[in-house]
Amino acid sequence: MKLVERFLHDSSDPTERWAPAVWTAPAFDWSDLRFGPICFGDPLERAEPLGRPDIFRRTLPGYCEMIYLRAGFQIDFDDGRFAYIAYFIASDPQEENHPDMGYSTPVLDDELTLTPDVLADDIKQKLGPPSDEQIDIDETVLVYAGGGIVVEFEFDADGRLKRWNLYPQTET
Repeated sequence: MKLVERFLHDSSDPTERWAPAVWTAPAFDWSDLRFGPICFGDPLERAEPLGRPDIFRRTLPGYCEMIYLRAGFQIDFDDGRFAYIAYFIASDPQEENHPDMGYSTPVLDDELTLTPDVLADDIKQKLGPPSDEQIDIDETVLVYAGGGIVVEFEFDADGRLKRWNLYPQTET
């Protein structure tokens, strides 16, 4: 099988020999867009200090998700490069929630602890008007883009913060 075909159809888990996972989600460092030991664009191997994820899955050719259930976060890699972070703040009524799911309480800009009690208005007061606001019957998403990064805050239908996503901004 050709190398490219093997990569696209690889079902192996490169994290299977890593040490056990961390129990808390690392902070996001805005100064260098760093999540614990890794920066956006870093190779998957740089995530090894985070430990073996509870769930490793390949969702698309060249794309994988690493979910740290007990610590309440997910990181994704696109073509082997760090591409996405999700902090799980509260259960998501739109998704199946794993029984071992833990939740994280990251801190936004050293001032605002992100919990389910944070409202969209709290985020808007802290960061100003969003670049985009997506509202439907099931959720509201506030999107902030700039400085090379996109930041999304997802709220459920009751206005509870459920998730905080961060990923590199792409040129359009």
